[in-house]
Amino acid sequence: MTYRLLTLALVAVLGSACSTGYSRVLFVTKTNLGLDIDKEPATVQLAIGRKEGGIAPSFEGRTPPLLASFRYDWNFLPISLFTSVSSTFGGGDAAWVLSKYFDDGVTTPGADAAQKTANTTNASVAMPTDGASVLCIKEEPAAASGLGSIAHLDGKIIRPFVFGTDTSLGLKLAWSGLTAQYPDTVRLGYVRKEMAWAPVSGRKVSGCELARREAGGSDKGTFEVVMPSFLATVDSGVTAKGPASGSLEYLQYFATGTAATNLAEKAAVRAAMVRRIDPAAGHRAEQNKILKELGPNARETLERKAHASVESVKDEKLDDAWKLALQSHVVPEKDTSAFREKGTPEEKRAFLKERVKAATDEDLPNLLTFVVGLGRLK
Repeated sequence: MTYRLLTLALVAVLGSACSTGYSRVLFVTKTNLGLDIDKEPATVQLAIGRKEGGIAPSFEGRTPPLLASFRYDWNFLPISLFTSVSSTFGGGDAAWVLSKYFDDGVTTPGADAAQKTANTTNASVAMPTDGASVLCIKEEPAAASGLGSIAHLDGKIIRPFVFGTDTSLGLKLAWSGLTAQYPDTVRLGYVRKEMAWAPVSGRKVSGCELARREAGGSDKGTFEVVMPSFLATVDSGVTAKGPASGSLEYLQYFATGTAATNLAEKAAVRAAMVRRIDPAAGHRAEQNKILKELGPNARETLERKAHASVESVKDEKLDDAWKLALQSHVVPEKDTSAFREKGTPEEKRAFLKERVKAATDEDLPNLLTFVVGLGRLK
């Protein structure tokens, strides 16, 4: 049934209702992309639908980290319901790593400049991030009135951690036996449910660093709060190359604990997420990868390629090349009038080659954008 996962979440909450929001976190999402017909609960939906919800305790204004994202690209293909879908669902250290190093698709979090230069796209973070999402608070929190020991945070007590996903991509029919020969669930498209019911644990410490310090107060806390790390991702796409050809790509991760954190630390995992969720950040990651491959002589190499590309631009497209240089931020706006005053294509070409350069390493992504753009301009 399409509601099984959310039913499990509901049962978990009812089984320990008093602890959810106090010593437990409940985090759920449901995504429907296409046709969803369900008997229980009664549902008929043909749309893009997304539901997200979380119940978490707040400690001195701070909560355990949670992260959820969803992206869909529609390119008007006949099979457009399956074209490009991705989602991310995480908590604890995994959510902390993904959010902090979201667009660091090539270099590794925590690395210094020398380490970042040596890293590869499959590298993990250079510094440990285990426990990075721990919340340091001033003193041990008291249970809410009437809850007694139900809302305990004692890390020595074993408590279950419930985490699951349910995904269908394509056509799915399901029978429960209660609707005779007719299916009581029909899905066409993409449907995904994600749920986590995670315990929150705490411990007394001799001194931890507070995130915020009150005026005149101490910067040390006496109690730490932590939630398990978990991560579930899916990245799928369909490419139609012709009426009789195409391809399906489907990648899914599901992990808890240090395995989830280790996955989140992988630059390749973050890069796959970034390309779908934030194309601009994915573009920056690709640029960083190319610049790393060019090595320490990237500036000279790109300037040489830029000059060679300018030489091959047709005379009638030199004005477009100048506009591209402005858009790429490799020439100053104030030089536009001087460029327009040049009387011959040769003079314009020489002026453009003279002005196009990367003053610092920070300008290299702009110069790379210009070189790639010139290749499309020819």
